[in-house]
Amino acid sequence: MPGIVLLSACGLLAGPVLGLQRPSEALGEAYQPLIKLAVAAILFEGGLSLRFAELEQSAAVVRRLTTVAVALSLTAWVAHGIVGMDWPMALVLGAITVVTGPTVILPLLRQARLKRRPASFLKWEGIVNDPKGAVLVVVMFEYSVGASAGHMDETLTHLAAGVGAALLLGGAGGWALGRAFLAGLCRST
Repeated sequence: MPGIVLLSACGLLAGPVLGLQRPSEALGEAYQPLIKLAVAAILFEGGLSLRFAELEQSAAVVRRLTTVAVALSLTAWVAHGIVGMDWPMALVLGAITVVTGPTVILPLLRQARLKRRPASFLKWEGIVNDPKGAVLVVVMFEYSVGASAGHMDETLTHLAAGVGAALLLGGAGGWALGRAFLAGLCRST
């Protein structure tokens, strides 16, 4: 059984079910920064096991898996059309279901003992979709909050500015890191 399943069950049991732990009360002001740090560690932990030679062989399949999945999946349509959720909340739910996550996929792949190629597709899909899905969830949540508060113009402006700044900083950082590797200033292990 993947460790994330046991940890989730223990956390739910100790927290909401039995009330033994209330991290938000125990940690006070440090709670939110620690949550953000934990999410960042989970998002990028999967990148430590990457082998780019695998991606060269499976790039087309991984690209299709990640772009089709990021189209908010069918969950948003089902949540709105069948369940009757309003669109902003249905989009948040759809964005959440995009995230497959390496913390879930990698342990399952180890137990499933798939052939190397399908396992590579699924591993890369989980690792690539995780950060995309996390950003998508935040964007959809901000959209949902803005829509319910009636501040759509302001919300969309802030979202566009945030996404633009992230793309610019991420692109510039990636380019600079790539140049450093090419110049021999950094070594990959």
